[in-house]
Amino acid sequence: MNRLFTIISLFMFLTSCATPTVINVIGPNDNKLNCEELSAEIVKANHSADEAQEAKKLSKPHNIGALLFFFPAAGFTMINVEEATKAAKDRALHLNKIKEKKIVKLITPIRERPLQLFYFSLFIMLIYV
Repeated sequence: MNRLFTIISLFMFLTSCATPTVINVIGPNDNKLNCEELSAEIVKANHSADEAQEAKKLSKPHNIGALLFFFPAAGFTMINVEEATKAAKDRALHLNKIKEKKIVKLITPIRERPLQLFYFSLFIMLIYV
């Protein structure tokens, strides 16, 4: 009976220390992703930030367990929530910057085309004149 109580107490103690996951800001293959994949990663990062903010609520079971069984865990959860939120927002910002660079690379040739067409038409006019 004493062993069962110890196992249950240890389980409650460990689950009361649950915290949100802090994601990496820079992924190894971020620059290789296309625009759709970057958009999907941005959505995941924003979802991680939302999950972290949800974990901040004291009405959540892991926070109630932290307050009941190991009070400092509630404080560490709040600190970790801020880290996870900041990391998720930084990741979304990082991915947005990569996406903007890729869009600029795609748009630049389109911007140069009218000028090229203008020069080509001038060349044709000079040949026929």
